[in-house]
Amino acid sequence: MNRPAAAALAAALLTSCGGPLLFAEVEVPDLRVTLPPQSFPASGTALPANWCDPSLPVNTNPPCVAISASYDLAAQVPAFTKPGVTYELRLTDVAFILSGTQTNPAAPPDLGGIVSAAVRVGVDPAVAGSGTIIASYARTGNPHPTSITVSGNANLDLAPYITSGKLPVRVEVVVDNTTPAFDANILAAFYVRITLDWGSYL
Repeated sequence: MNRPAAAALAAALLTSCGGPLLFAEVEVPDLRVTLPPQSFPASGTALPANWCDPSLPVNTNPPCVAISASYDLAAQVPAFTKPGVTYELRLTDVAFILSGTQTNPAAPPDLGGIVSAAVRVGVDPAVAGSGTIIASYARTGNPHPTSITVSGNANLDLAPYITSGKLPVRVEVVVDNTTPAFDANILAAFYVRITLDWGSYL
């Protein structure tokens, strides 16, 4: 989210305080949050903590690897952690952008071995396939992609999954061929509608 949008939100919430209304409602149609670079393991990782299904036998060549991360929404919009606030949060799109920390930034790794990817919320790390998919990717005709773009599900309200202003997510990548380890920034765009109930302070 850019600074003018954040400033407009703050101003709207503050100026409503002196008005006749008991609540203020503000929409942010395009809140963009980028995670710090995330390290995705190679497809042949031997660490069960990196597998989508940690119950697989040791020495298994996992068909799916995963990482866990968290979007700090309150860092962009502090209202997420304020009392008397309710909100609606919907994901509009997600993009995996390879960072410049590769061994050879001029030749990003070939991600052609990735069959599909999914971003989930409400995941129990001990249970394979748990949680709700909020964004997904399926391999297209490009045999040698160096980045992937994931389509978000804007029909799901993510507010119930937010804790202390943060949205925990799990990214799972299904592979059918050798895929090297890579680092990526994960950019997400959200639609936000925030309602501040001034009546709760009276």
